[in-house]
Amino acid sequence: MARRPVVVFADTPNDPNYIRQMELIAERLPALAERDVLVITDTDPAARSEIRTKLRPRGFSLVLMDKDLRPVI
Repeated sequence: MARRPVVVFADTPNDPNYIRQMELIAERLPALAERDVLVITDTDPAARSEIRTKLRPRGFSLVLMDKDLRPVI
């Protein structure tokens, strides 16, 4: 079954926006699971992950993607 990725980026796991976003996501995990949402996080720009290279975020960013792995605009 395909899942809907939500990608949360930050330049560090200590970014206050990242911390707050992850708190909000944690509060809603059951609802997100019902909707087949997969949460992906990336807080290390130096690692140059494939998803970071593809989406090219700057600082804190949240990207919703469809099940075909295309960003939702």
